[in-house]
Amino acid sequence: MFLLAAASFVLGLLPSFEEFRTLSVYEDAGVREITRANLAQMGLSVEFYAAYWLTLGAIFAVVCFAPAALIFWRKPEEPMALFVAVMLALLGAFYSGSAQALDALNPVLGWAGSVVEELTTLFIFLSFFLFPDGRFVPHWTRYVAAVLVVLTIPLALFPDSPFGSDNWSGSFFMLYISGWFFVGVFAQIYRYRRVSSPIERQQTKWVVFGLTVAVAGYLGIFMLGVFFSALEALEPGTIADLLVFALGSHLFFLFMPLSITMAILRYHLWHIDFIINRTLVYSSLSAVLTALFSLTDTLLQSMFFFTTGVEQSRIATFGSVIVIAVAFQPLRNRIQGGVDRLVRQRIDGAEVREAH
Repeated sequence: MFLLAAASFVLGLLPSFEEFRTLSVYEDAGVREITRANLAQMGLSVEFYAAYWLTLGAIFAVVCFAPAALIFWRKPEEPMALFVAVMLALLGAFYSGSAQALDALNPVLGWAGSVVEELTTLFIFLSFFLFPDGRFVPHWTRYVAAVLVVLTIPLALFPDSPFGSDNWSGSFFMLYISGWFFVGVFAQIYRYRRVSSPIERQQTKWVVFGLTVAVAGYLGIFMLGVFFSALEALEPGTIADLLVFALGSHLFFLFMPLSITMAILRYHLWHIDFIINRTLVYSSLSAVLTALFSLTDTLLQSMFFFTTGVEQSRIATFGSVIVIAVAFQPLRNRIQGGVDRLVRQRIDGAEVREAH
């Protein structure tokens, strides 16, 4: 599977570049024309646009493949470490976009790319039931995992069948993914509270840290994009916004494979508690400020529209910014206090259990 992921990534580089160079990655002809016009307006070529996306995907893939190889080299005797190494390799091939572009070369290679996609999803959800020690916890999750494998096999081997995931509606696909996600999260919480050793809890914290940073960074970039689009009266979805958003989101998503690698190799795990504390504070703060800015800007824009007839007002945007600036420190203090109390309670509870 590691070789399958690596081959899918390498073979998919050229067709992926061609898809972006010809803008065939966009099915709508209107979107292709708008993209081409926006690139010309910015003085950028479609070749630069294709190379930009290819570079971002390649960086993410390398950051997945290199730790996977390092884990295999350092811990070849541990099944869970090998499982994580394969998962990282699959994730690198899938998220880089190369595996999805293989169909342009050959239908058989396109089928292999679909297999990589389904295997990536399978390994991610199985990791919820197995990480960090490789045992199914709670015990009943082994049956849930068996159902997941049984459902994934036909999706991977027969992607073009009427039951293939490409033929699912968006709502059904989200329901399917969300169901496995919530079961997996429940299993991880149960394992953390009831079964995990101190070292295993630290490993879990590293993974939670990586996921939290990725999500918080995504929200933060989204908030900045909304702010600057409103401030500069830009249409949402312009190429400039897209390029900046893609760069920022890829950089933040790098925390996921890196944090998983840290968890497996157990390097300086004792520093993670402070990092988790700050991550929880600022990720929560980013989410709250994003919601507050969106709500305030919507309300102020509506007020200005009804009073002046102007649909977009910079005064309303600046008013929203002022609200964010005033609320920042009080919100930060309140969230910091809540996180400190939560962490302190967890530590106190652990100390009491260890004393008994």
